[in-house]
Amino acid sequence: MINKILTRHIMCIRAYLHAIECIRQKDGLAYNGKRKTRKKLRGGESMDNYTGTNLRTLREFFGETQDELAESVNVSSVAISYYENDHRSPDIEMTKNLASHYWLTMDQLVSGDFSLLSASDGFPDMTVDLTKVARAIYPFADLKTDNESFRRGYAAAQRIIRSMNSEAPVMESLADHVIRQFETAMDETGAPEATANYLLALMMKRDFLANDQLKAKNKKLYSNVLINVNKEFVKKNCLNTETISNEEDETRKSEFLKQYGEVINEKVRELKKTPGWIEFAEYYQGLRYLTDMMDTNRNSREQNISIGLEIMINLWLAGNKYAVDFLEGPVV
Repeated sequence: MINKILTRHIMCIRAYLHAIECIRQKDGLAYNGKRKTRKKLRGGESMDNYTGTNLRTLREFFGETQDELAESVNVSSVAISYYENDHRSPDIEMTKNLASHYWLTMDQLVSGDFSLLSASDGFPDMTVDLTKVARAIYPFADLKTDNESFRRGYAAAQRIIRSMNSEAPVMESLADHVIRQFETAMDETGAPEATANYLLALMMKRDFLANDQLKAKNKKLYSNVLINVNKEFVKKNCLNTETISNEEDETRKSEFLKQYGEVINEKVRELKKTPGWIEFAEYYQGLRYLTDMMDTNRNSREQNISIGLEIMINLWLAGNKYAVDFLEGPVV
């Protein structure tokens, strides 16, 4: 099956790229630019706080009503109205939930500048080809080599990718086979392609552990190979309307990182020092945040995903070829 979590993120990032373009065309402001004015708080101190204005702007940009937003974060529409009009400030937990709903960090929601977005900014219709999503997410590198371990690993990885274009189950043992083959190929060849593919195979394994939660729930959404993505689709399917993390997934994540966390960090550092591979290493770090595959005790799952979204946007703006393929490759 296709990685439905990352597919949703691709579509969400595309919406934010459209938002960035709207801001640029109107005023040339950078994403998350800071405002010059300051707002007095109850204690008399001053700090940037534009939660209410940003909340209204983002809600209207994505075409949500106050009732729809309220239902998503489990408060009343009256509370949303109070927040937007600065009659009441959301507490820290609610601010976190509101930011998470739009895949933002709390700082972005509180201090970011989204003032140039408006509900009239049309979201361009696009068609996403799900057969291209898996290859965009997992850009396995081929290598002209006689090394049998590399060839077997690459062939098995392509078999997994082909199976992701259907609802056919993928055996986790096959992902383990790919990991072992590329691990051996790293030792036997020392090729950076083997290292990069080893990291992608680990990403696949982690995705299989987390992706089952969304399989049945989103089966109808992903029943077609081609998906027409428009503003209504983004509102219904791409915003964070529910928590998909649970205790079982957190346990699996902890076990996975305990087994592979150190070696992943080591191999990413190694690729950053290898000529021609820094773009891949930066892209992979973005993927790690998007899939909450980071061992950061200070960040919640939602914060990691928000950071991952921002990394991918910045890499795309910088022309990182992997981020460009990730965001543009599946679009017909």
